[in-house]
Amino acid sequence: MSAQDPSSIHLDFSYLRDVAQGDAAQERQILQMVVEELADRPPLLQQSCAQRNWPQIVWHAHHFKNTLFFVGDKTLETLNNQLLDTARRALDAESSALDSLLIQIVERSRQTRLVLLQLLG
Repeated sequence: MSAQDPSSIHLDFSYLRDVAQGDAAQERQILQMVVEELADRPPLLQQSCAQRNWPQIVWHAHHFKNTLFFVGDKTLETLNNQLLDTARRALDAESSALDSLLIQIVERSRQTRLVLLQLLG
């Protein structure tokens, strides 16, 4: 996946706003948690994928999925869901698809994290 201009990443904060119920401080706190997750979770996914540890991949992708709802990056959500589905099937024939998805997730996570960091100032 080629580097994408962070300004082209569309984020939808409607779920975040619903959860925070208008509390700007809580929104900021949740976004900071998401920024950390976008830095921490992809390397864990990479490690689990390198080891073809299917249960760990499913666990990490599932937890990442819950975090991604807060920022509404539909592209990253789709990639993560594809990874989760692939890992659940755990077919060796799909290992190249797994590697491709992981590369895209790592890059998109980095880009989305940069956008959030800009928003947080």
